[in-house]
Amino acid sequence: MVIAVDRHQNIVHPLKSLKSKRKPLVFVCLCWLHAIIVSCPLVISADSISVLEIPEARGMACEDCADKKLCDIPENLLGQSSTTLYFLLVFLFPLTVIFALYTKVAMFLHHRGNSGMTNHVVAKSKSNAVRMLVITVLGYVLSQGPAAVFAMLRSFGTFNSKSFDFILLVSWLVAFATYTSSLANPLIYAYYNGAFRREVSRLFCKRKGQISV
Repeated sequence: MVIAVDRHQNIVHPLKSLKSKRKPLVFVCLCWLHAIIVSCPLVISADSISVLEIPEARGMACEDCADKKLCDIPENLLGQSSTTLYFLLVFLFPLTVIFALYTKVAMFLHHRGNSGMTNHVVAKSKSNAVRMLVITVLGYVLSQGPAAVFAMLRSFGTFNSKSFDFILLVSWLVAFATYTSSLANPLIYAYYNGAFRREVSRLFCKRKGQISV
């Protein structure tokens, strides 16, 4: 979301961005503050319970599960409130801001092109902005959406009738989507950074030259 704000400011209001004295430390602190705010309710509501006490394990025969515990969000008002807050602040709100800002960037470049200022740089910037909008929104939905939605629905007892094996499979898929985003998203953002691409090309050319020698 911070990246989207920064790119919107640089493209739509380039003069203001040059005059403003940005402090990266402030943005970093705001990101950490946001993370703490949305994490605290989940930490408070989470509880360590026996595997056999979770709703999906009712009626399951497992002799070795009685003494095994896991961290779970209970199906009560506190648990439902924390997962709903997490869904709103971690998924829906950032997604709305990212979508709105990149849409404004694409519309700004589109209007600029239609006003007779079309050139190779503007056309390329417009194309990159549209691709970035689609990739960013889809990537965010697929990586962060399943975890937020799954946790909220589960706290409301939506999956109580499902089997333990089904919930375990869905949990693994959700975790896989969430963790892989930590690898994919930085690479996607970096790909659209010219300086990053130049440094990667320089690195590979340097390595190739060393191997040839």
